[in-house]
Amino acid sequence: MCSVARDRALRSPSALDIYVRLTWRLSRLRRPVTTLWASPALQFGSGYANPRHFKSRFLGYLQSVVDYYPEMRLESTAAGLLLKPSPTHVEGQPARG
Repeated sequence: MCSVARDRALRSPSALDIYVRLTWRLSRLRRPVTTLWASPALQFGSGYANPRHFKSRFLGYLQSVVDYYPEMRLESTAAGLLLKPSPTHVEGQPARG
């Protein structure tokens, strides 16, 4: 993906928040885990009176994040998000010598 497309993929503050949280979480998982919809709704959905509206909007932002970070391994289920161990999207710094 070209850098221009990547820049456009995460212009939304919500997409950036989701990216940061999932990049950290997925790179530290040792086994798959399901996060129930109530958890991301508490973290990201304070402005939604109807939980179905939150889920729909969240999945739209999540698609932008997946486009930006295609190595991300997760699935949307009726219960929530099935998160799977994924390679980090952030390169480490070289060791100081």
